[in-house]
Amino acid sequence: MPRRTTKAPTPYAYDEALEMIRLAAIWLPFGGPPEEETFTRFGLSRREFEARLEQVLAAA
Repeated sequence: MPRRTTKAPTPYAYDEALEMIRLAAIWLPFGGPPEEETFTRFGLSRREFEARLEQVLAAA
């Protein structure tokens, strides 16, 4: 009989850097994401989000 594991596989991997890039790209035509969106998704003010996004893009 096969052995069962208690840990289910993750259906997808969450990549915060990729999500930040996606959010920035979606909101680019509108001048960037509003602070409510950056805070809700990442816990960052808009200024902090922009600084973190710069770091992510520089590392890519």
